[in-house]
Amino acid sequence: MTPDEILARLGALPEGQQKEVKSDTLRITSSRYFVPNAGPQTDAYFSPADELFYGGGAGGGKSALLCGLAIEEHSKSIIFRREFPQVRGLVDELREHAARGKPIQRAIGFVHFPERSEKKQGRRSKSAQEKRSR
Repeated sequence: MTPDEILARLGALPEGQQKEVKSDTLRITSSRYFVPNAGPQTDAYFSPADELFYGGGAGGGKSALLCGLAIEEHSKSIIFRREFPQVRGLVDELREHAARGKPIQRAIGFVHFPERSEKKQGRRSKSAQEKRSR
């Protein structure tokens, strides 16, 4: 059953039953740090795949998904990022989750791979080219 089908069935219930389902859902999920959004984030969260490719533009919930899985489902996680500000953003995201409840009892590591100074988007910079030609 897809999230859209679930929402359609919820919408078909009488108002009193809708409130009861919503109340039960909030009660059941209140002890969780992270609950995935309906749609692709939920599909990715519950995917049995060993490798998962989840793309898209900014604001699509990819980083939140990484943090949510690290907190809720994995006992050890390591998240790789190319740029340090991206790592800082993930640490901030995890702090937000931790502020909502009990301490996070997981091993979560972050690895930052700094770009080599002579590489710019897969090409050598002009100064690096000049050094090589000497």
